[in-house]
Amino acid sequence: MGNRVELDEMGKRILDASRTELYLSMRFLGPALHSLGWIMDLSTAFVGTDAAMIRFNPNYLFQLYVNRPRFLNRTYLHMILHCVFRHMFTAREKEDRELWDLASDIAVDAIIDSMEYRAVAELTPEYRQKWYSRLEEEIHVLTAERIYQYFIERKRNYLEEMQLAQIFAYDDHSFWERMEDEEENPSGENSRQKDSDNSPSGNTDSKNDSENDSENDPGPGNVDPDSKKDSQTGNKENNKEENKEKNSERNARRQQPSGRQDEGGNKDSDRRNGDEKNDEKNGEKNTHEKSVRKLKKIENLNRQWKETSERMEAELLASGKEASQDRGSLDRILSISNRRRTDYREFLRKFAILREVTTIDPDSFDYGFYNYGLEVYGNMPLIEENEYREMNRIRTLVIAIDTSASCQEVLVQRFLNETAAVLRNIGQFFSSSEVHIIECDEHVQDEIVVRDISDLEKYAESFHVKGGFGTDFRPVFSYIEEKRRTGEIRDMEALMYFTDGMGIYPEKPTDYDTAFVFFNDEELDDTKVPDWAMKLYIRGEKLVSSS
Repeated sequence: MGNRVELDEMGKRILDASRTELYLSMRFLGPALHSLGWIMDLSTAFVGTDAAMIRFNPNYLFQLYVNRPRFLNRTYLHMILHCVFRHMFTAREKEDRELWDLASDIAVDAIIDSMEYRAVAELTPEYRQKWYSRLEEEIHVLTAERIYQYFIERKRNYLEEMQLAQIFAYDDHSFWERMEDEEENPSGENSRQKDSDNSPSGNTDSKNDSENDSENDPGPGNVDPDSKKDSQTGNKENNKEENKEKNSERNARRQQPSGRQDEGGNKDSDRRNGDEKNDEKNGEKNTHEKSVRKLKKIENLNRQWKETSERMEAELLASGKEASQDRGSLDRILSISNRRRTDYREFLRKFAILREVTTIDPDSFDYGFYNYGLEVYGNMPLIEENEYREMNRIRTLVIAIDTSASCQEVLVQRFLNETAAVLRNIGQFFSSSEVHIIECDEHVQDEIVVRDISDLEKYAESFHVKGGFGTDFRPVFSYIEEKRRTGEIRDMEALMYFTDGMGIYPEKPTDYDTAFVFFNDEELDDTKVPDWAMKLYIRGEKLVSSS
């Protein structure tokens, strides 16, 4: 079908038409759609992306465009979502790459099937819907990470996984593994093209043209059979003579006594050895520099797509909830994917203040004694370490615990133990520091004041849920204000409210830092949390924060 240039132009026109249709339906995709270029690549039988380019087989695109135009749009969006969620950048971290490919495909297909835009909307096949329902029941939220973990933890059924891969695969993921290869030839005309003749849609016209040209042009690969035989015979005889000469020289060299070799030969040998060593060093240096360039390129792509993803999330939030109905599950999955996570130690350090602490400071000394020693003894300064130092410490921390039946005791205990461990390790407690623990469901049930980290650990061990079924966060805030007014809570830095997220939130902002702590960041709806409050999530065995 035409020559190479015509095929390339045809494929790009098809992709341009699909991109335009997607943009007209989903304006928020604009930056993402324009982040990928197009390039013909006959090493694939269909289409794929390496996060920089969409690499396509033109014959495959032509067939889709004619027979299944809506499937072409879904395929384009499928690749865009892979980039938005940066699936190709985390693929190398997974032990089972094929399973990660499957999990990524299911995750983005679930989003597309939940959409109601005309450009991509199709009736979801019963088998696919069955798997969506099954996964939602088991893992609640269909992110690639959770789907991958689900298949890893269950009893593996490789035949079933192969069937799923055939159903959910839209694009060629081999480009994910070859992302770094494009650094050598950004135009895409790389070494992979040499396999295009074996591709199902190889360019036969170009091949025939080259064959016709080779008949008229006696090039290196176009030699007369008789002359080729003669040259091969002559080469064999020449090689025999050369080998005889080399063997005789080698034997003569062996027969010479040590230390009596020709000086010129030694110099040539030394020079050759030196050149070989230099070549090895240069080769290692070039390989290292090449690897560094590849890593930088991948890091830059990852950063660019992260920024594009966050920009898309902000645009979706600004568009309002009415428009989100057509987007299906995209808003929620994107919000989970883009949460900024930091170490819990850094999170607690935010609440520390600079105070003088009575303790020996080995990094400082009293300048008065220092000068006195110089004046009295001449060259003998008196050095005495200061008995106080300035340190960042937490003065008063308030922890509110949702004691309704929906909160799990084990998770509360883990949160309290982790908090105590972090405070102990980073030394953020004054001798007069206080932790106020307030238990509350619909009403404040109890308050415990802890002045030692070990007491906090003991409280965590004996904690039991003893509240009702309702949750109202507002009584805790009113209770704290009353305690501050009476002076029972002083120098308060922060409130951390541990909850499952289901309750009535306060509307009025606080003049102290407030963080709502959730036991799972993927199974809750945290959209009702006020904008002025921070969010802290317990995920797996670790605590991570998001502001």
